[in-house]
Amino acid sequence: MEGKIKTALEKALERAATFREIPLDEIERMEQMPRGRAIAAAYINNAGYDIKGALDDVSSESRTYVIEGCQEVLLLNLALSADESADDLNRRAMEGIIAIKKDKKQASDILGEMDQLLNYYRQSLEQTRDRFKQDFENRSQMNRGRPTRGRDQEIMEFREEWSNVLRQLNERFETGLAELKERVKAIN
Repeated sequence: MEGKIKTALEKALERAATFREIPLDEIERMEQMPRGRAIAAAYINNAGYDIKGALDDVSSESRTYVIEGCQEVLLLNLALSADESADDLNRRAMEGIIAIKKDKKQASDILGEMDQLLNYYRQSLEQTRDRFKQDFENRSQMNRGRPTRGRDQEIMEFREEWSNVLRQLNERFETGLAELKERVKAIN
């Protein structure tokens, strides 16, 4: 009988036959990267944490994947900031990256470029904000003789336009930051 109904076991066996075998190194990677992420998170959140010492406790077979997990978290913590409040976090993440890299000179050079980009972003943001406020104020004064718009409408327009300007500025700098992060990843 060809139209026979398959049992749940038969269906499960058919599906299992289609699964590919996962290489052992990929399993090791999946197991060890979370350990590296945890080490980096502890480092970021605790000023006294010794990331180098924590990595010294990792076996040589697992070290590559643990460092990959560390790097992932440290790079995620590097971000554009409108003020100096994120400077400490960025600096801490950069120090952690240098600590986990073998080629510390190259890492320092690229992170120096990143630091310049972050500082330039803040300066550009301040200049853009000042220019935008002045331009918006000038337009508002020119429109004063026309039928009145409510103050709430002016505020909403200001916020909407500023949001667009800020988004464009951030996109430009995020691209540069992403490129530098990729260069950091390529360093041993």
